[in-house]
Amino acid sequence: MNWKRGACVMLLVTAALSVTVCLAAAGIAQALDVDTAQIPTEPDSPRSPNIIDVLARELADNGVVRVVIHADELPQGSAIEITTPGKTVLQTLTVNDKHEVVTNGLQPGQYLAISEEIGAVLFSLHRNASVAVLGGKGWSDGEMVYMTTQQTGTVQVLRDLPISSVPAEDGVCYRYTLSGQGITTDRIIRFTTKTTQTDGFYQGSCTFAGLAAGEYELWENGTLLQRVSVTTDAPTAVEIGGKTQ
Repeated sequence: MNWKRGACVMLLVTAALSVTVCLAAAGIAQALDVDTAQIPTEPDSPRSPNIIDVLARELADNGVVRVVIHADELPQGSAIEITTPGKTVLQTLTVNDKHEVVTNGLQPGQYLAISEEIGAVLFSLHRNASVAVLGGKGWSDGEMVYMTTQQTGTVQVLRDLPISSVPAEDGVCYRYTLSGQGITTDRIIRFTTKTTQTDGFYQGSCTFAGLAAGEYELWENGTLLQRVSVTTDAPTAVEIGGKTQ
């Protein structure tokens, strides 16, 4: 199955789904000094909602998933190596004219993407075909890995919703819009009866990553929720709903 970034984006827009990721870079000072020990992670990234069936089908059929890696700073023809956390080279990929590479099939697990020009980024590929950056020179939106030398910030929205508020037939969608520093971008949290629940509440999340430091406005379904300050030091968390209030 050949996956291209454009096709993935079209599928996600059509389904009105969005993805999320938890970033964890603590204790990693230099990209090429990423700790080679396995970092404990949850089996799935906290995507909202989890990846749609069509994107998980490749894993179900073949046990492997392809990952798109984007690097604006790398010219066409540059090389990106995919290695184990212990830096055993598994694949050597060539950047195309869109500043991207697509890996060959990978089993769920942790990997390094290494560029001589940028450095290394440690990422985790989950069983639901989502991807999370754990540290190093980059970030992720849950679907792709972005390699960069620039320092960026993250806003994570955590939403709790009473179980009684979610119809069993269709579920409920919440649209979040982050606006500021010259950008406006949307994420969707979709609640269904399969969404993770605790103490009578469904728990969903979405993440805005790769953000410049500064002030932003966060909107929920067209209503301004609050203004948030983004720094490159640590993710900014916004908690909404009954259980988190």
